[in-house]
Amino acid sequence: MWFARWCVSAGGARSAPAALFSRMVGIRCGRLVLSAVFALAAGASLLSACSAPTVLPAVLGPPLVPKPVVHLARRPAYHPYVEKMMTYNLVPPPKADWPSKLEALPKTADGGTDWVTALNQGLITPKPGLDPKAEEETGLGRCHLAGRIVT
Repeated sequence: MWFARWCVSAGGARSAPAALFSRMVGIRCGRLVLSAVFALAAGASLLSACSAPTVLPAVLGPPLVPKPVVHLARRPAYHPYVEKMMTYNLVPPPKADWPSKLEALPKTADGGTDWVTALNQGLITPKPGLDPKAEEETGLGRCHLAGRIVT
């Protein structure tokens, strides 16, 4: 209080040297007051910084636990190439003499192979599929689709 009264009373002089002096005192008083305010603010922030662990949870709530990482790596981890053991059938299949087998089939009048006669005589037996375990279709086959065909 006495400091504020001293600063105010110094500004009331009327002469030029006294006015200059009062200005200097006023500036000095303003700087002192300003530095005192900054010192108080710094002290208050230091006090709150020391007590922050108890004050902040009371204001902001309990601290949040970070979520675990749920995304995977962008690309799979590098593993060196491991050659797998393969079983090789080193015995080649017997060579078929296709021209002689084709000559043994019945011929048509113009010299071509008569496949229908060869099938009826049992000279050729077609397989139901490429798989060795494939079975012949039984029942209607694809005849049940005839009603669905749009003509």
